[in-house]
Amino acid sequence: KNVLNGLVAVVGVTPRPVLWLNGLGEAPGYTQLLDALGVRFRDLGWMERRRYEAAVARADVGLQPSFAETYDYVAADHLIRGVPVVASRMVPVMEALPAAVRRRMVADAADRPTALRDLLAELLAHPAERRRLGARAAQHVRAANARDVRVAQRLLARLTEEA
Repeated sequence: KNVLNGLVAVVGVTPRPVLWLNGLGEAPGYTQLLDALGVRFRDLGWMERRRYEAAVARADVGLQPSFAETYDYVAADHLIRGVPVVASRMVPVMEALPAAVRRRMVADAADRPTALRDLLAELLAHPAERRRLGARAAQHVRAANARDVRVAQRLLARLTEEA
């Protein structure tokens, strides 16, 4: 939902990172776009859940600068494994993070590749800080998930009692 700005951001990072894809290289024209932009990439193809989770856990940073999401499970998959995510303000799962962590990962303007690039470059340039932020993010996303599960359980229990 914001692929071009994300790709332009990746191109602006030095040294140029390798973008991992989950089957997008099979989409018509996508590989040509990546090649035209000079994006280094590796398409892992579609993966079973266990293999996907292992790949996500090995990533340095996730990239989800979406223009619109209802939650963003891809971002959550990264965060819960301690992998920071460069995202836009339109990625609701990022709201689970404390403001100090969010500032390091969330771009104010998803349509400004330079804002995305700066966040991405900073995270990639500082591995120890990236791991620290990732660990904090994982803690907060897990806590938010546990809280949401408790709320849903209470609601379902109340609804079944009334039935």
